[in-house]
Amino acid sequence: MCKYIVFLLLIILSTTPVQSQSIENVLDDYDRGRLERVKEMLPLLEARYYDRPEFMFLKAVFEEDGESAFALYSEINEKFPDHPVFERVLWRMCQYNYAKGLYVTCIDMVDRFIEKFPVSDHRRDALELRRKIIDYLGDREPEEAPEPVPDQPVFTIQVGAFASRTNARRQLSYYRRLGIYNSEIREQTVGERTLFKIWVGEYTSKDEARIAGDELKRRYRIPAVTIVQKNK
Repeated sequence: MCKYIVFLLLIILSTTPVQSQSIENVLDDYDRGRLERVKEMLPLLEARYYDRPEFMFLKAVFEEDGESAFALYSEINEKFPDHPVFERVLWRMCQYNYAKGLYVTCIDMVDRFIEKFPVSDHRRDALELRRKIIDYLGDREPEEAPEPVPDQPVFTIQVGAFASRTNARRQLSYYRRLGIYNSEIREQTVGERTLFKIWVGEYTSKDEARIAGDELKRRYRIPAVTIVQKNK
């Protein structure tokens, strides 16, 4: 009888921390730098919180494969862009793109972060990261650049062309879920045929557009891109 009671007590003691530990508490531990504790708790909390954005974020933090981690961040970006944890997620996405050398994409994300979270604790770091990228690219900040004059070429990256507007919108939505926010659909008629083209970004030179196009191909596995002049 005594052995049975001891056995029950051991079960209770071993399960109580997990049952009493909420995902909010674990996220608070993460913010306080208690990373080992968080790492130990995640497997125990997965069955209960696997579809919560807080858990997905923490799982991504400890994911050893960078691509798998970014896939989790992208899923949160798609499904929970207004959740409080998204501030941490978007900042991680900024850092990931910088570490991968995807500087044009990184600047887009940093700008989004600064706009969406103007009082974030990471705001100063975001501004510093933006400055580093601009210094590296040898260019001025976009808001300081002069407006293109009519005879100055403006280039863009074409990532798709469709005969159906519906298909083009579907693909545009897909790209934006991936994080390609500076994308748009342009309708062009050649002869009797109308195409709906997806264009990404604006660049003052072909070389600049080509560098950004290579980043898009590498980062999002887009098979082919075409550099076109918008104001031709």
